[in-house]
Amino acid sequence: AKLESGEADAQSAYNKMTTENTVLKEGTEQEIKHDVQAAKGLDTTMAELNSDEDNAEQELSAVDKYLARLKSRCIAKPESYKERAGRRKAEIKGLKEALVTLKGEAAAFLQRRRSRASLRGHGALDLSAAH
Repeated sequence: AKLESGEADAQSAYNKMTTENTVLKEGTEQEIKHDVQAAKGLDTTMAELNSDEDNAEQELSAVDKYLARLKSRCIAKPESYKERAGRRKAEIKGLKEALVTLKGEAAAFLQRRRSRASLRGHGALDLSAAH
């Protein structure tokens, strides 16, 4: 009887431990299932955020390129000394050429004026008045 009582107690302890282990195993499996679902959800969220980041980087790159084009068009760049000196030299050369042309035209104009005056008789009057 003592042996049967010990054996019954051992069987009872074994059944209790088996039940506890089964409950613990089921709880652990449920936790793993929830953790796997949470990981899948986080993977999906991470993929969406990476895609959003890529799109934002592309938009930022496009905006930066556009800004660079605007800056090159809108912001005045100072001329170098060499460019300014070359432009001034060309301007002075053009002005000197214009001055030579104007002097030549003025001389031709005066010569034509004198020849017209002599053709009209003004020069003849001057000669006859001197005699």
